[in-house]
Amino acid sequence: MKPASRNTAHSQATPTDNSSRRLVLQILTPRKRMLSVPFSRELIVGRVDPREQTQPDIDLTSVKAEESGVSRFHARFTYQEGTLYIEDMGSTNGTRINGFDLVAGKSYRLTPGDEIELGSLRLTAQVITNDKRRRQ
Repeated sequence: MKPASRNTAHSQATPTDNSSRRLVLQILTPRKRMLSVPFSRELIVGRVDPREQTQPDIDLTSVKAEESGVSRFHARFTYQEGTLYIEDMGSTNGTRINGFDLVAGKSYRLTPGDEIELGSLRLTAQVITNDKRRRQ
């Protein structure tokens, strides 16, 4: 698996209408919990730490993130030109796609059905655009 090329295009891109775009995470536990949040360009996933007053965009505390080895600011999801990417933010227990260890600080393209591991927490991610009723 090759990392996506690092460029600034995703930070400069302005989607025409991102109000109906959502990032949907399916937590792969026996209950298969789903989290859906509005998504424009980037979201940071991790867990809240009240002592440090950290607050990622998506808090996984409710799905046993700390016990699973999820860092406070574990990974960043970005969306560029119709493609979803993930980047490990230097997490303690790493990020994997389909068992492949990611290099911290590099973006990797996600494809439908990819299994992501944040520490030992397993999940899938997809972008859904409600206005078009299609998955990306």
